Amino acid sequence: MAQPKNEIIKLLLLLLLSAAIMKIVFYKQDIVSTTRTALALFWMFALPGYVLLHYWRSRLEFGERIVIGTAAAAAVNATASYYLGLIGIPVAAHGIILPAAMLALGGLLMRQQLFGKRKQQQDNKSSDNSSPEGRNDSSGIEHGSGEQTEA
Repeated sequence: MAQPKNEIIKLLLLLLLSAAIMKIVFYKQDIVSTTRTALALFWMFALPGYVLLHYWRSRLEFGERIVIGTAAAAAVNATASYYLGLIGIPVAAHGIILPAAMLALGGLLMRQQLFGKRKQQQDNKSSDNSSPEGRNDSSGIEHGSGEQTEA
């Protein structure tokens, strides 16, 4: 469980870093407006991209997932916003609807991945608890008796 906590801390540090960079770049603006802009960018692109790429957590490192996910979320936001505008949904609502929908979709994917692993582990435990006699796999080797059978 240390891994998700570590990544949450990294996400918060990334948010603070982006707020600091926004303050440096827009030094004439007050801190509230620059922090609000950093939060908006984080809400619109970084967080949904991170959640959507959670599936590839074992293959990509945190930094890679943030960069690729942010670009992917920007592309999905732009395309989906265009089509939502075509069907008549006001543009003012896109900033709330789209990131929330991507976060919900990513959460469902995370849940499916988590429960899929749990079910697989439970299936493995139940097959380990059963008697090995008479069980065979696709290799044609019967487990438990040491004799090879025809496949």
